[in-house]
Amino acid sequence: GQCLMSSLIGGRSGNRGRCAQPCRLPYALVDPTGKNLLEGRDFGWRKSGTSAVGEYLLSPKDLAGIDLLPELINAGITSLKIEGRMKRPEYVAIVVDTYRRAIDCYERTASSGKAYHPPEDAHRRLAQIFNRDFTTAYWESVSQGSVFVSPGRRMMSDRKPNNRGLLAGRITKYDRSNRRASMRLAEPLAAGDQVDIWVKVGGRVAATITSLRDKNGREISEGYASEEVSFDVPAPVHPHDRVFKIRDAKLMEEARVFFATGAPLRRIPVSAEVSVALGRPLTLRLTDADGYTGEAATSFLAEEAKNRPLTRETLKKQIGRLGASIFSLTELAIDLPENIMVPISEINEVRRAAVAKLEEARLLPYHRPSLTSDPAKKSAHHSRERAGKNIPPTTGTSDASKAKSVPLIFASPDLSVAVDSIKAMRTAIEAGVDAVLFGGESYRHETLSPESYREGAALAHSAGVRIYFNTPRIVRDFEQPALESILETAVDFRPDGIYVHNISTLHLVKRKTDLPVYADFSLISANRMTLEFLREYGASGATLSPELSWEDIRALAKDSPLPLECIAHGRLELMVSAYCAVGSFLGGLGSHDGTGSNPRPCSHPCKKESYALEDRKQARFPLAMDQFCRMHVLNSKILSMLPYANSFGAAGISRIRIEGRAMEDAELSSVIRAYQRLKGCTPAVASHEGQIRSAPGDSVTRGHYFRGVFRPV
Repeated sequence: GQCLMSSLIGGRSGNRGRCAQPCRLPYALVDPTGKNLLEGRDFGWRKSGTSAVGEYLLSPKDLAGIDLLPELINAGITSLKIEGRMKRPEYVAIVVDTYRRAIDCYERTASSGKAYHPPEDAHRRLAQIFNRDFTTAYWESVSQGSVFVSPGRRMMSDRKPNNRGLLAGRITKYDRSNRRASMRLAEPLAAGDQVDIWVKVGGRVAATITSLRDKNGREISEGYASEEVSFDVPAPVHPHDRVFKIRDAKLMEEARVFFATGAPLRRIPVSAEVSVALGRPLTLRLTDADGYTGEAATSFLAEEAKNRPLTRETLKKQIGRLGASIFSLTELAIDLPENIMVPISEINEVRRAAVAKLEEARLLPYHRPSLTSDPAKKSAHHSRERAGKNIPPTTGTSDASKAKSVPLIFASPDLSVAVDSIKAMRTAIEAGVDAVLFGGESYRHETLSPESYREGAALAHSAGVRIYFNTPRIVRDFEQPALESILETAVDFRPDGIYVHNISTLHLVKRKTDLPVYADFSLISANRMTLEFLREYGASGATLSPELSWEDIRALAKDSPLPLECIAHGRLELMVSAYCAVGSFLGGLGSHDGTGSNPRPCSHPCKKESYALEDRKQARFPLAMDQFCRMHVLNSKILSMLPYANSFGAAGISRIRIEGRAMEDAELSSVIRAYQRLKGCTPAVASHEGQIRSAPGDSVTRGHYFRGVFRPV
């Protein structure tokens, strides 16, 4: 979670459910010279699924837990989530139905003492409706001592980022004159199906089966496993090319049955009581299987029948018409005197009203009361005086024109820098930083011990600089004791506070120390309710989400219950992952020995060289591997708010941060001095920013400060 890649590259936030899926795009793994380190390589690993190297280095296979249902259920899992976003309704229908039947199957076998096996066609249905090959990801991963061993490359669909379909067979021959291919079937194939042929030379050839013939040339509607069939193919293919069925027409029709009618598939049984008397309304009371009730009465008062009196059969027919609802009538009790008349329209209306009341009663336990007041208004007011009119505009002008048109306020916020080594801390202090955020993850793959934090605290205190300890974004169970050890000894170091990235670490810091605790950017603070929650939970400050615009920041800071911080400079983390592309492809991570059963640990090539991912547009995203062997994908552009540094104070921001962990000492010193020079003066935009780039090819970005994230109208 918390991926910023789609957001910062394309403006569509994955945190808001609008991911543009940049992980499904091709990337090259390159060294500092730009050399593609995987080009032409063949690893030949057993159990890797394929020996050739693909280019979709961030594209995982599809998660499938259907074989592990007993383990999940017995572990205490009470709810299974099916990921159906950005998928067709047919996919959702088939996958949900398959897991529903698998769970029911497990419950039957568990009660009878038999071993669980998924329904016979479960794997085939899941693979056919959509798959990128399947993985259990980290569920079946192992730890070697205190080291977590990732599945590595075996978890990734690096050869193909989209639907693989189901292997239907192989091409036996191709008639070039008629553009017709013959194949021997491993799976049924029918008219209306679509296939994807993996051509040895030339990529993929797609075809829709419009005319299917048997080996004698006779037109058939469907062929079966082991039979030889032929069909039209728009481009040349070759013998032994694999044919994958990517669309099964029959399965798609089966899927549509679940949603095409509009009627619910499972209904809740209800019993009904009807009573009516001369001169009184007809009343209907519905009671469902869970004891909820819904009652309604007609506005019409029953009259004496002149022609056609109301009958029990008519009542049963009209009350039983529950087809559009989620209910089904199982019992009906009727109190009906003779020679009574009530219009059919009134009976239908009272049925609809009673159903609505019953639905309302069923939903009532889930009702969440609205807030009586804005939580932000009852909080303490920590903000400074703000000149909102001085905040830079968010749209419509170029970056240069923004700088000229924005009258900057010279009430500069404090400047902090995030570093991961004592050497970088010395550089930051010498450059004149106000505060240091030390530790957490080391981008240099170096272990940070309690002694490292002790040395950092002593250095900062002797220089009269405030120091805050950072914590890892992710903390696994076996990693927590080491963090607890740091926190316990931090009480003696007396830093100015601890930064946390998740709720569990926030709780841990409050339990283990009496130090102030600050929510960092990945404990996402993007609205007042979050800030209020953090304040009530004991946080002393919060770093705002990098996805917020100036407008968002100004609105939040106006009456924030906490002092706020913003990241103003550096390479933002786009993604943090237990899967490491460098370790998986260059370090042997997740590969197996000859037996296929012993996963190898990584050889840590990241300790010897630096690497980056290069996309189709030749943008390079640096990779940083931390001491926990997690991969951090950094932005190809350097965030720089240097021309607007003083405007943060005008917006009510107490502190701005330089992300310095990916910087060398010279760049770090230059950046800090550039920001400090701006205090109390108007910046010369071009001259300052030209001096702080780490390399001639680097470019800067303003992140989301001026553009914000895409928000649908």
